[in-house]
Amino acid sequence: MHTTILDTHLHLYPCFDLPLAFNQFLDNTAGLGGAQTARVACLAERFDCNYYDSIASGQTLLDGFTPGDSQDGQITLTRDKDLLSLSLLPGRQVISSEKIEILALGCPQRIEDGQPALDVIYQIMQLGHVPVLPWSPGKWFGARGELIKRLIGELKAGDFLIGDTPLRPYGWTTPRLMKSAQNKGFSIVAGSDPLPFSGEENWLGAYCTVAQTQKNFTANELLHALKNQQQDVIWENLGKRTHIFSLFNRLRKNAASKKHPA
Repeated sequence: MHTTILDTHLHLYPCFDLPLAFNQFLDNTAGLGGAQTARVACLAERFDCNYYDSIASGQTLLDGFTPGDSQDGQITLTRDKDLLSLSLLPGRQVISSEKIEILALGCPQRIEDGQPALDVIYQIMQLGHVPVLPWSPGKWFGARGELIKRLIGELKAGDFLIGDTPLRPYGWTTPRLMKSAQNKGFSIVAGSDPLPFSGEENWLGAYCTVAQTQKNFTANELLHALKNQQQDVIWENLGKRTHIFSLFNRLRKNAASKKHPA
């Protein structure tokens, strides 16, 4: 069996110490698999970030890591001190006209913010990539919650993934719309979803999807297999989530960071 750990919601921000971020990713996933386990950081880069290309081109150098050649649409980074590796998969974060977040995993192209959510999902699908609707505190209620409900109702399982996050604190039951999507057959994956202020590097890799497969999938193939709930893929979401008081503190810092963007 092949084991792959995927952080399916990984932001990198200008305020981050990137070597620290990737060290944390490897350390946080250390208990989820051995040295031979594939570890994939699925980037979700916002409109003003382009770290994947910067690392791939050698413009951004990472102290303590050696980059490998780009293969299968991903970059391998090997930590010098212990030779543990992770793969970076390109991807974008898109904010729809209705102000919901949609991830385009495996997508190197920029997708314009401000389009209707349904159009964004179809555009990601037409480009051959994997759309994700990530849960977020406060953003799956009211008018935006009604939109999520319509998307789950109108589209079919296999069109997109539902994303869970450590921002859903311990003791917070599975949200109603997430349960509804799961009952309809949509797959739920996990990602760290770090916030844009210094110190959030510690969350990279903390909450992940761990997949077991008979064949050796590329990261892109595995994401499509998860989206389509292929029977030869077994997965579970593992790691840690935040505590409620810590969540309030993180959200407070996030609000402050928006006044002084990273």
